[in-house]
Amino acid sequence: MHFHDIQNFYAEWDITSLPWDVVTPVKSGELHPDVLDQALVDAIYAGPLGTLGPEAKHATSACVSFLYMYMIMAETRR
Repeated sequence: MHFHDIQNFYAEWDITSLPWDVVTPVKSGELHPDVLDQALVDAIYAGPLGTLGPEAKHATSACVSFLYMYMIMAETRR
């Protein structure tokens, strides 16, 4: 992940290390929930974002947003 506009933040993770077991897929044609899945948000903070140091604090929300959307969309295709 490279956010040029957020102090040139860069981080990467092995896709297989993401917390896939927590994802609740949204099937094609189903409505997405009105609220975020808090279990997935917590797992993202504890897992991939847990490896970031305090210098990455400015990009945390962007990382959570991206990883959450990526994981929901990718899990739907599995």
